[in-house]
Order: sequence, then C-alpha cells, then structure tokens
Amino acid sequence: MDTLDTNLDANVLNPPQRHAKAKRGSVSFTQIVVYLMLIGGSVVMIIPFIWMVSTSLKIDQEIFGQTLRWIPSQFDFANYSDAFGSINMGRLFWNTSVVTVIDVAAQILFGAMAGY
Repeated sequence: MDTLDTNLDANVLNPPQRHAKAKRGSVSFTQIVVYLMLIGGSVVMIIPFIWMVSTSLKIDQEIFGQTLRWIPSQFDFANYSDAFGSINMGRLFWNTSVVTVIDVAAQILFGAMAGY
C-alpha cells in the first residue's frame, strides 16, 4: 500500500471532529455587538430615505420653516405632479431605459463570451 492509500484510509477511519453546537437561546456578547452595529447601520442608511419621502410630501412653508418635522402636517401629493410636469419626465425615462437595455445586453454578451 502506498502513501496515498494510507492517508485516504486514515481519513476514512477517523473523520474530522465536529464542534459542539451552542445551546439554543444562548447569545454571545460578540453576537449582540454585531447585531447592534447592524441595526445602527441600518438606521443610519434608512434615515435619509425617510427624510426624502417626508420632505416630498410637505408644503413649501413646512419645508422651509424653522422647525423640523418628520411627519408633514398635511400631505401634498401635488409636489409629484409638479415635478413630473415641470420637466419632460417621459423623455428622461425613455433615455434611461435605452441606456439600461443597451448596457445589460452588452454585459450579457461580453460576459457570455468571457465565460465561454
């Protein structure tokens, strides 16, 4: 029997030891710190989005007022129609769609060629 067979037989006879699983419900200090950091990072990332949506629904006096409010006193959805009406949003959407479709098609084409 050569060396390779001996090593294989030894691995078959002695499988690697498995680590004991942690008990259910036990949470380590490291896990708590990691979860707190993830929650904190999530809050930091979501706050600008919430502020943007909140501001888009406010009237001008409330946006430029002295007090900061998270929830508008009255919801003004006319801001969206004003934004879409003041610029040619249809044309901008079309331009974005064309660029995106061309980019995705090129990525698929060149990615397939590179992978093959």
